Amino acid sequence: MHRGGNSLNNVAQLHVAMALKNTEFFEVLLPGGAQKYSLIDDIEPDAEGYAHAPTEPGLGAKIDFDLIERKRIAVLSCLRNPSNQGN
Repeated sequence: MHRGGNSLNNVAQLHVAMALKNTEFFEVLLPGGAQKYSLIDDIEPDAEGYAHAPTEPGLGAKIDFDLIERKRIAVLSCLRNPSNQGN
């Protein structure tokens, strides 16, 4: 099943939480369908309520670039125009 994801923030937060010896909780917002965006595989608690770190390289997140492209409303760019120096 193709799904969105909360965001890379939650993936990074999960990695930090797992690196801290005294962390016992990881917050997952419910209902999940309203919170998911931009990731192919979101962090989902298992049947016992545990969240597991991704096993892919880096943060382990697979970003849904197609979804992001479809939802794009504008592109901002900051191009420096050499003829306007000092203005």
